[in-house]
Amino acid sequence: MSDKYSSYQEFQLITEAFRSFSEAAPPQEKKDSLKGFGSQTASQGDQAKASRQRAQDIQSGDKLGDVDNKERAMLLQVQNILTKVAEEEDLLKYRTALESVLKRLLKATGVDASTPPKE
Repeated sequence: MSDKYSSYQEFQLITEAFRSFSEAAPPQEKKDSLKGFGSQTASQGDQAKASRQRAQDIQSGDKLGDVDNKERAMLLQVQNILTKVAEEEDLLKYRTALESVLKRLLKATGVDASTPPKE
């Protein structure tokens, strides 16, 4: 019986912590920065050009200069996962789930993804 009570107390503490976090989280971005998510198109050439430019910007330090090595590894892992899903499945099947995760992340951080990253 005490084991169930202890689990219930832990649940209550987690619920209260989540409620406090939700209340302290910054308000959701004003613009819908994911508007049209999954509805635009990009050619293979467009994607390659953007990837080359991003690589040059990262190498020169113009982008991701303040990102530490653990964050870099996380970014690479996310990119690899999305690429693998797109190659082996249909990423559009998971658009709603992916959009939901991105919206929650933007809401929790208060980041406005509709503006370009800082230079």
